[in-house]
Amino acid sequence: MWVESQGQKMVIWGDLMHVAALQFPQPSATIQSDWNISARQRQTIFADAAKNGYYAAAAHVAFPGIGKLRVEGDGYAWVPVSYILGK
Repeated sequence: MWVESQGQKMVIWGDLMHVAALQFPQPSATIQSDWNISARQRQTIFADAAKNGYYAAAAHVAFPGIGKLRVEGDGYAWVPVSYILGK
């Protein structure tokens, strides 16, 4: 699922990944509850997000849970959005 506004896109990831510390740098890693998504699908989606630079809202990522991916080695790094409390 995605939303678009003012020329920017944000995808919403539910169970695309479960263990950010493992699966961002190594998208091929799977866990038992990955029954509905394959490592190949995750790699394709991560590559598209990094290449096209859109935001992602991820269910299994620490607050704020919104960020972008960048290529890092054979995997990806999660770059969370900046936020300021009270604004």
